[in-house]
Amino acid sequence: MPDPARRDADILHEALHTNIDLKAVTEVICCRTPSQLLHLKHLYVSLFGVYLEHDIQSQTSGDHEKFDQKLVEQDAKALYKAGEKRLGTDETTFRNIFGERSRAHMAAVSSAYQNTNKSTLRKVILAFFLYS
Repeated sequence: MPDPARRDADILHEALHTNIDLKAVTEVICCRTPSQLLHLKHLYVSLFGVYLEHDIQSQTSGDHEKFDQKLVEQDAKALYKAGEKRLGTDETTFRNIFGERSRAHMAAVSSAYQNTNKSTLRKVILAFFLYS
């Protein structure tokens, strides 16, 4: 039985080349931690000789980019509701979002947070977690 990363690589390759199943691709990618995704990306290129990102871009439309932006906006709103908007801090929401999202995604969340709220995400984190 293959290890989980190998299984994910096989699922993604089949979903992107054989039966074009973007739901399966989205499920695998969205349910992995950043470190799991990094390992998966390295394994994918070693197994199939092509970058995972290239295969995904060649098979998807702009809908996945919109999906990512929607997730960024949802995360920014969730962090606002878990921090600035409430009395006290919902640390679980912060942990879940920061623990499950990539660095690039979090940079986009930080930008979206600043665009829709009065303060920056960094200031909120410092205020609620370092000074409380």
